[in-house]
Formats: sequence, structure tokens, C-alpha cells
Amino acid sequence: YRTNLHLLVDWNNRENLHRLRNSELYGMRGVTYTERTTSNLSARVLNEGSCFSGPGPGIVPSPSTSSYFVLAYINSFVVTYCVESLIGGGDYSIKGTAARHLEAGYMKHLPIVSVEEADLAWFQERINALLRHLEALVEDEADPLFCPRASDRSNSIRLDLVKGARQQFSELHGAYQVVSELEHKIQDVVAI
Repeated sequence: YRTNLHLLVDWNNRENLHRLRNSELYGMRGVTYTERTTSNLSARVLNEGSCFSGPGPGIVPSPSTSSYFVLAYINSFVVTYCVESLIGGGDYSIKGTAARHLEAGYMKHLPIVSVEEADLAWFQERINALLRHLEALVEDEADPLFCPRASDRSNSIRLDLVKGARQQFSELHGAYQVVSELEHKIQDVVAI
């Protein structure tokens, strides 16, 4: 992946690049989020081979196998509470309100957590389970994860729609169960 990264960024022209802090971490797998948002902190995967920037800071864990835990941790109620206490009550976000800045420096104030190898594997399995539930909910046929529903020709359209809605609620229920498991596990790992 380093070869591809070099094609995207002209490393011989470093002095003209505006954002070079921690450039040795470019291309490594981790977690990213939007620094300026009208919503709450919402972390997502920083794929291997990607760069990060000020508006999209990167959190690159060591070892890289802990990225699943970091993704769950950054999206947890523990981190949400910590970040909200750092930002201050006057800047609490409600969707559609003024944007606020979730500066990368805030992450330095989060509780540091040590996670056992067995727990890292558990987080990886549970995050993958959550993704399977969420991927089943994709209904945008332009989305690469879209999977068209098979129609049961013996049923009416109404019955097919009811069946589809029940399936979606089942997937949502499964997703909420996984999120609940993740929150409880983070609570245990952080020892709250």
C-alpha cells in the first residue's frame, strides 16, 4: 500500500504540503471522524492506505489489531460523555444546530485503556456482526452494499412489504443488541 500512497502524494514536495503532522502514520489502519460537525462524535474506519488531515483526524492504534476496539470505544457513551464535558455545555450538539469543533487534542484527554488480546478478538467479532446487520438494511440501489429483495410471487405486494419491514426490524433489533453488548463490554474494560 505504500507504493499506492506514494502515487497519491508527492513526498518529494513535502515542504509545500500544509498538513504533515504525524505523516509517518499515513497509510496505516485506524479510526477517523469529522472534526467540524453539527452532530455528535461519530467515528468510522480509516482504511489502510488512506491519509488523514485536520478536518478528518486519524486515530492510529498500536497494535493495529486494536482498531476494532478503538472504533467501538470512540463511539461509546464513555467517550461521548468525556468529549461533551471537554467541549462545555454551551456547545452541546443537536442535529441542525451550529457546527462545533471536535479538536484532535480532545482525544488526548480520554481515559487510556489496556485491552487483553481475547477482548480485542471479541470486539472484532462484534463489530463485524454489527456491520452485517447494518449492511442488511441498505436499500439504496446505488450503494455497493445494496442487495435486492427476492419477491415471493405467491404473496401479494402487501405481504412482501410486511415481510420486508419485519426483516428490517429484525436486523435493527440485532444491531441494537450488538451495540448494547459493545457498550457493556466497554463499561467493563474501562472499569466503570
